[in-house]
Amino acid sequence: MIKKLTFEKIKNEVETAINQAFDELKRLNPNNYALYFMSIEICNGIILLEDRRSDILDSSRLHFLQKFMENYYTFDNEDKTVHDDAYRFNLEMMIYTHCWESDYFLKKLRKLCQLLDGEEYNFYPIDIPVSKKEWIKESIYNILIKKNLKLGKIISQRYDQHLRNSFAHSSYSIDVDQRLIKLHKKQKDVSFNQWNKYFAYTFWLSFLLPQVIIQRTKNLTKDLKTEEFLLRYYLNEKEYSCTVKYNKSSECFFRSQKTY
Repeated sequence: MIKKLTFEKIKNEVETAINQAFDELKRLNPNNYALYFMSIEICNGIILLEDRRSDILDSSRLHFLQKFMENYYTFDNEDKTVHDDAYRFNLEMMIYTHCWESDYFLKKLRKLCQLLDGEEYNFYPIDIPVSKKEWIKESIYNILIKKNLKLGKIISQRYDQHLRNSFAHSSYSIDVDQRLIKLHKKQKDVSFNQWNKYFAYTFWLSFLLPQVIIQRTKNLTKDLKTEEFLLRYYLNEKEYSCTVKYNKSSECFFRSQKTY
């Protein structure tokens, strides 16, 4: 079971950690910070400014996630508690697996980590390997931990490949009497209390990251005290540059000038 107070405490912890990571990027490189929120990609030689394809493609997962939480995490009973339920745990394990298999979610984390690690903004699509355990470790949370960012500890403690694999391969069982989720291939048990935290942290990270991105995009010109940003990129071995402006009324970016 998980109480409303604990659930909200986890939300605050995750939201604080996400904002800490973005604040650090803004401190390190304001221009790269701005580029992150422009969501620019070069695809087939075409520059896609404010590329929202990933948001559209991930919308079904996020919509299902929101509806699930509205149905099961209302905390409207007398003790303000979501009680343990084997049926709900099966759905939560599916959601947990979907979160850590979502290319769109992982790409947002990876791009943030690339910039925090001092890399230049990557204008090209990020390739995510089929086997993600080492990739998530080396390409995401180890970088965040190296930077002493709280988000790294959260991900390292709440991403568990064995949980993901056990659900994906139907290699688990839920023992209500012992209050355990048993992972057969690893002969590993996860208590109901442990699972509630695995799920709560993963849910809030997956749900809050796009929310924080939307809010920080709206506040970008205010935070950086400018409405113009310089964009430099290479295409066919030629360097290009242009000025990008943010229109607050329409909440979108547009290129205002190009030079060669």
